[in-house]
Amino acid sequence: MGKPKKRKNKKSLSSVKKKNITRNKLNKQGVIKKQKNKEQKKEKRREKRREETRHMQMMQKKEEMSKEEELTGEDMMEMMDEDDLNTLLKANESKRIKDIEGVESQGREFKQYVLKTKDGKLVKERLPIMTEEGWKERLVVPSAANQDSLGVDLILNKYKRTHIGKKTSSKEDEDSGIGEAELSEDEEKSGDETPSGGVKSVAQILAERKRYLHEQKVKMACLALNVVQDSSKLVNLKFLLNMLTSNDPKGDVTIYKYTLQTILQVFHDLIPGYRIQENALQNSKMQKEKFISAKQEKIFIEYYKNYLKSLEDVLLSWKQEPDNLGLTAVSETVIYCLGDLLVRHPAFNYNVNIVQALVPYLTHKHDKVRKLALDSLGYAIRNDKHYFITLEIVRYVYKLAHRLRFKVKEDVFRVLLCLRGSEMKNSDEIIEQQRSTTNAITHKEKLIKKLTEKFSQKPSKKQRKEKKKMAKLNKQMESINVAEMQNIQNTHHSEIIEKVFGLYINVLKNRPYSKLMSLVLEGLAKFAHLVNMEFFSDLLELMNKFLEEGMLGKRESIHCIQTVFTILSGQGEALNVDPHRFYNQFFRILIELNAREREENIEAILDILEQMLVLRRRRVSSPNVLSFIKRIATISLLLPHHLAIPTLLKLKKLFSLFPVSEALLESDQEGFPGVFLPDIPDPEHSNSGATAIWELILAQRSFQPYVALLANNILSSVPIREVPALRSIIEKPTRRLIEEFGPSKLKFNPDIPKPSSHLKSVKRKAPKQLFQKWRVRLRRLEATRNM
Repeated sequence: MGKPKKRKNKKSLSSVKKKNITRNKLNKQGVIKKQKNKEQKKEKRREKRREETRHMQMMQKKEEMSKEEELTGEDMMEMMDEDDLNTLLKANESKRIKDIEGVESQGREFKQYVLKTKDGKLVKERLPIMTEEGWKERLVVPSAANQDSLGVDLILNKYKRTHIGKKTSSKEDEDSGIGEAELSEDEEKSGDETPSGGVKSVAQILAERKRYLHEQKVKMACLALNVVQDSSKLVNLKFLLNMLTSNDPKGDVTIYKYTLQTILQVFHDLIPGYRIQENALQNSKMQKEKFISAKQEKIFIEYYKNYLKSLEDVLLSWKQEPDNLGLTAVSETVIYCLGDLLVRHPAFNYNVNIVQALVPYLTHKHDKVRKLALDSLGYAIRNDKHYFITLEIVRYVYKLAHRLRFKVKEDVFRVLLCLRGSEMKNSDEIIEQQRSTTNAITHKEKLIKKLTEKFSQKPSKKQRKEKKKMAKLNKQMESINVAEMQNIQNTHHSEIIEKVFGLYINVLKNRPYSKLMSLVLEGLAKFAHLVNMEFFSDLLELMNKFLEEGMLGKRESIHCIQTVFTILSGQGEALNVDPHRFYNQFFRILIELNAREREENIEAILDILEQMLVLRRRRVSSPNVLSFIKRIATISLLLPHHLAIPTLLKLKKLFSLFPVSEALLESDQEGFPGVFLPDIPDPEHSNSGATAIWELILAQRSFQPYVALLANNILSSVPIREVPALRSIIEKPTRRLIEEFGPSKLKFNPDIPKPSSHLKSVKRKAPKQLFQKWRVRLRRLEATRNM
């Protein structure tokens, strides 16, 4: 037998470990089981007591909530200040007295609106019913929600007697017409005594209706003021929402519209400029103040959600009953409320739900509803900086058009014209920008790493902790970084462009002669610089096909040519395309313009001239330039003055860019033999150099001073910046010039002098001399006849 190995000295056990060992032994022997059973029974008893106390607390809270929900008129009086109450009392009394005087002036008896009490309940009188026995009175018990509003006048009288009666003197009571006798009469009428039966007149019913509406307005004003003045009293907002649920939109339309608009104004005052996190209360580690604010925000969002649900319910009921006049009136205000919320609070919660509710009404049969939806959605698109709402609107428009198989109203495609095409980028440009930015960032990061590795030292524990905190902050800041926001915008841009051009191409290929064609071509002209190079040749062939067939109108053909030249002046310069056929089409369209031309058409034509002759001036021949200049001059005589000013400015620009155009200012055409042929559709062969630009001599005599100055400036071939009167309008865009000199303000700009002041210098022949001349001529004619 070998020697046993010596055990190493173990460390002494801790006290906790020793206790655990003894407890395990006692568990095995069954000693601790009895103690456990006793403790379990005690815990069960405690849990029962806790449940009972919780149940009692829940019952008490429910009773308190039910008491709070039963908002009486006296509670409303206590909630308001004395100054506000005095003003409301004066307004109420003056309105009541006016109603009574208006009815008495018609020569009819007027009985004040009285609330009866029957078996301890407020009762409302209705029109009597004809039965076999005769006329029978009707008494209706109003609902619990309307009982308080019906008793507002009685409460106001009580308040006058208790509070105001002590402060005011007897003279003031006599002036206001409210005495103790009237108060006692109101109390007697509000008691158990019933008035004498009889049929009410139309004037009495109208007066009662006015009074009831005034009472409801006072109630809404009280509740709204309390919420706006103190945001902690959000319970009053709940009472306003209960008024929506209690009233039927098919019944009392005016009260329902008033409640919708009052709640809307309250939300405008309370909604913050940021998005509220709905799951903020789940974070247990919060300070007390933050917890209270998060709780209030959660309650506020629930009320906002209930308001939106009630609006959607009205729209659903209107969809089921579209011919109901009451529902149509209410639904118009509902669409206005939804659009106003989207316009004024685009970054708040549930904006996607509002967009989803509004987009289908772009193709509604009512013009007013379509206009409300179009205005709100268009304003939201124009003012959307990050393109979040724009993307949602385009998505729902895309779904709506495909769901209805493009059998939609024009407003569905008119919304897409509100997109800001100048700020958006092509998908090819976005990919190149992303590549350049990623390469630049990686190179910088490599340099920073090399430098840090050289001069780095081992950090201490405090420095490591600080570094971790800074890393967390940097991660949070990276989410709000400009570069990331730019990447997000680029992704939104690419998806928006894809959806929009998908709709346009579907209409061009499958429905070329539908009513949507004009809007599609206008959109293509606006966003043609965003088209990829792969589709250039197909688009140009389509445009040429539409123009040659001649099925398009003047406006559509203008937009066709505009899309072609926006493509050719941008990325399409690399294409080997001869635009001669488009020159001919545009030259033909210009002669069709007249004095009743739309402002949008002239704006598009000037844009085409900029792209066709200015941006592509090295590729345009001199005969084409001369023929287009001559035709623009003839157009300027036909157009009104507010459209003639931008055309003459464009003409001045062409004269300064092309020195060949000076041949049109001379009367002797030595270098251009032949005859001018304006009827030929080809500008290359019209021989415009053989004529003079005589239209500017007539434009010099225009009543508009700016038109005369521009014509004189072109003829004298003086630089336009040397004329001080024309410096202010050189760099202004076309749209601004049209608005500034247009007839929208119903006055001339600048003011034209009166005829007496500028016609004094003209020598007129006396009427006697004129008559003598005519007599001599008549005598000569008679003599020749006699011969």
